[in-house]
Amino acid sequence: MNTITAFEEDIKLQENFIKKFTPQKPFSKTYQKRMIFCGTGDSFAAALLAGAFSNFLVRTFDPLDLIKNRNIAKNNTIFLVSISGNTATNIKLAKLFKHSVAVTANSKSKLSMSSGKTIALNYPSSNVFTSGSIGFLASALTCISLVTKFSTKKVSSMFLEAQKVSKRI
Repeated sequence: MNTITAFEEDIKLQENFIKKFTPQKPFSKTYQKRMIFCGTGDSFAAALLAGAFSNFLVRTFDPLDLIKNRNIAKNNTIFLVSISGNTATNIKLAKLFKHSVAVTANSKSKLSMSSGKTIALNYPSSNVFTSGSIGFLASALTCISLVTKFSTKKVSSMFLEAQKVSKRI
């Protein structure tokens, strides 16, 4: 299967995924002040969403910022977001800080094995890596759910509207 076809398949899987998505229990506002999210690329975007949805109680950094400025992370829990679990800078951070949580689809990855805890991203896929699709959706919703409650009740109507609009393009 080529990447374009796989991307289309992943998009089709999103509606059902959202309907079945089980959010994490949000951390308390007090604890959120001691949370830092890190990631690169799409995973950094998911981390930024956690920051925004927490009303900026949680902080978000590029992993290199924390590697160069380790004091920033002192006495905090670092949430390392990486779909593959193979992001080298996240793995290095996990090894540097004992209070690290991997947010990854690969619970057997180096990141997961190097972190104190793992939050597994479980989602269906076409089995072809397609950045920015269902994997991003899973990481974004998971990161958001760690800082706030939300509902996905009107997903079907949203997808129907998106389908109508896309046919006009």
